[in-house]
Amino acid sequence: MASNESQNKKIIIRLEKLEAVVFGDGKTSKKIKKDSSFRGPKGGCQLILSKGFFNKKRAVDETKKELEKYDYYYSRDAIQTALNRMSKNNGLLVSLKGKPKMYVKRK
Repeated sequence: MASNESQNKKIIIRLEKLEAVVFGDGKTSKKIKKDSSFRGPKGGCQLILSKGFFNKKRAVDETKKELEKYDYYYSRDAIQTALNRMSKNNGLLVSLKGKPKMYVKRK
C-alpha cells in the first residue's frame, strides 16, 4: 500500500507540473492587444507612433522591444527598413545620423 501511495504522489506532482506548463500557472503576461488595422512592420511602427512612442529619440532595438509588446515579431532589418521609409520625404519620422541611428517624430 505504501508504494502505491508514493507512486500516486509522484504521478500527481508530475501531472501538476505538466498542467502548469500546458495551461499556464495562473500568471498572465501583460501583452497588449494587437490592433488589426496596422499590418506588417510598417503598420507596427505606425501603431507605436500613434501611441507616442517616438516622442523621444529611439533606436531600432528599442523599437523592436516595443513592437513585441504588441505581438509584432519582425527582424531588426525589417523594422529598420520600415523606419527608414517612414523617415523619407517629409515622412512621419526623422532619422538622426549617428551610431546607433535614432528615430523621432517629426515636429
